[in-house]
Amino acid sequence: MKRVSYSQYKLWKKCPLSYKYKYVDKIAEDKLSIHLGFGTAMHDTIQSYLYVMYNKRKLPKDAEVNGIPVRDYIIRDGKKFVDFDTDRLLKERMYDEVKKIPDWKRDESITKENMVEFYEDGVEIINYLKKHRREWFSLKGIELVEIEMKLNENIKENLSFIGYIDILLKDKQSGRYYIIDLKTSTKGWGDWQKKDKSLTNQNLLYKNYLSEKLNVPQEKINVEYIILKRKIPEDPEWPAMARRLQRFIPTDGKVSMNRAINDFNDFVEHVFDENGERKTEGYEPTPSTSACRFCEFNQRNLCEFAMN
Repeated sequence: MKRVSYSQYKLWKKCPLSYKYKYVDKIAEDKLSIHLGFGTAMHDTIQSYLYVMYNKRKLPKDAEVNGIPVRDYIIRDGKKFVDFDTDRLLKERMYDEVKKIPDWKRDESITKENMVEFYEDGVEIINYLKKHRREWFSLKGIELVEIEMKLNENIKENLSFIGYIDILLKDKQSGRYYIIDLKTSTKGWGDWQKKDKSLTNQNLLYKNYLSEKLNVPQEKINVEYIILKRKIPEDPEWPAMARRLQRFIPTDGKVSMNRAINDFNDFVEHVFDENGERKTEGYEPTPSTSACRFCEFNQRNLCEFAMN
């Protein structure tokens, strides 16, 4: 069974030719950047913290989140729960992400100075979350359904959609579900990110497939993004700019849902044949200043269509 993920769709939306280079020609190097390593470490740390917060009264002895034994990071005074050591976990996860990658798979952003800077930024983000946790993740009447819930839904012959929901919550009284996706960002999302369907369609697709998986009406599922901001202005113009977290709730009514699903289905039809195999032809380049700027194949001088 072949699998297709949202990250594949996102790359195809930016430029079908870059998709071909990576998934058909298989010439991507996929080097680890400081941004990618930091993002993974932040996800693991925040997910572990939230898992403990929602389950600390009934925490299993062998409790794990993404392979992390979360009990090892609980700070106690005797038997009393005091805190969860997010600082230590973040530092260890950042180090682990870099350590497991050979030198040739790390890009130039992986330096000691950047590791220290990103770690300190991460500590500020998580401390803000812990201080304002009730505003962002209420425990009252809300249960944590799952961390990294796997979606594996058939979409055509020999092809399935694979995805992972960062955080899935449920209101115990209303039965409403909340899909929450964490995104790390330097300064937060501006208008162009909020309007970029290659970013915002992710949770709409997750909503569609979660509805099928749990047999729950789409109307009973909410979606949102929580953006984790590394930097905030020294003199913010308004209070919201000084927050380390930013909430974005995309439009997810029937029209928006149908557009997202149809656009994803268009990608599937362009890329996969009736047997679920990737097609080798028909990948037209769509160069743009924003898409080409960080494109690996432009930086390696492999694309003649790139805009610089």
